[in-house]
Amino acid sequence: MGCMGMVIIVTRKSFLRIVILSVLAIAAGTGICLYGGHLRGTDAAVYGYVEIFDITEGRVVKQVEPDIKIQREAEKLLKDVSGLYTRLRPLPDSGLIVRIPLEPPADIRNEWLNGCGITRVDALYILLPGEGAPYLLVLDEGQRPWFFNFKGKADKLLKYIS
Repeated sequence: MGCMGMVIIVTRKSFLRIVILSVLAIAAGTGICLYGGHLRGTDAAVYGYVEIFDITEGRVVKQVEPDIKIQREAEKLLKDVSGLYTRLRPLPDSGLIVRIPLEPPADIRNEWLNGCGITRVDALYILLPGEGAPYLLVLDEGQRPWFFNFKGKADKLLKYIS
């Protein structure tokens, strides 16, 4: 199953949210982080943390040092991708986004990811909306964001982070 392309219809209200998420995704992929509304380059120590971003507050509310358990659970979620996330608004109004750096980057064999040109992942974003099931954001090699559903649960991973 390949990714033939996506059509996104954007309302004025959701446009800003999509732009913010895209900037976050691209910033994280290029080694730039948003803190306190300012763009700045990061050092390896800061970039390497698992970060929990509160959508409502618009800021990182927690940083956790990654470990092998977190890495393995994140890789399981990537292997459990079951399809493209097809909602028109990929960024929820409330909830959390968890960014998990993968070191070393994960080489993934999954028909959905591979069909979209994604074979190696160095950071995984888990979106935990205030309402509804969690889903994933993965950047391809061109730093373009792709949203995916996954089977299974993120409970174990979230337990390790909290």
